[in-house]
Amino acid sequence: MSLLIFTAISVDQLLMIHLHLRYNTLVTNKRTTFFLAALLLFSGVFTALNFFNQVVYVILIMMINCTCFITTFISYAKIYRTVIRHQHEIHDQAMAVATSGNSSSNNNNTVLELARFKKRAFNTLCIYIIFLSSYIPYLCTVVLLRLQRERAVLIFGVKNFAVTIIFFNSLVNPLMICWKMRDIRNAMKRLVNCFVCKKTGLK
Repeated sequence: MSLLIFTAISVDQLLMIHLHLRYNTLVTNKRTTFFLAALLLFSGVFTALNFFNQVVYVILIMMINCTCFITTFISYAKIYRTVIRHQHEIHDQAMAVATSGNSSSNNNNTVLELARFKKRAFNTLCIYIIFLSSYIPYLCTVVLLRLQRERAVLIFGVKNFAVTIIFFNSLVNPLMICWKMRDIRNAMKRLVNCFVCKKTGLK
């Protein structure tokens, strides 16, 4: 579920920078809620497969993971190229404005908006890299358990350690997201304040 959400976030940011004004009309709250519910249902059904056929489960999980990794890599690579291109275009426009002696507020707004998007995308990428670093050891041990059955006891011990890292990442990840992403941090503050007000009876 976490990997699918991170992949969806990377695609969402790619759509945000490519669709511009059309983004808000296509990516609505209702569609986002439906999509997240579909991801949750898919993750639940997929996880249940582990109890019926572990071989098929491992094969499918490796295929899905590889697809998510490739999709995320391509998305962030395209985001990087697009941001660099926009920076060059803004620089050329700024030079033209400076040469003509006029000031452009639209150009300043574009620079500010691009800077905010770069920071948001960079923060998400950092969290994703930390997420991957905690999940890759587990994926490697799952594959080794299937390939090296004679050393299954040793690998199983390493797998338990890898699972501990995943659980620790699950604890730290929400804290990092709230720390790095101002929008989510502010939304969490409003949610907590609303909950406290309801509990205390204040308005």
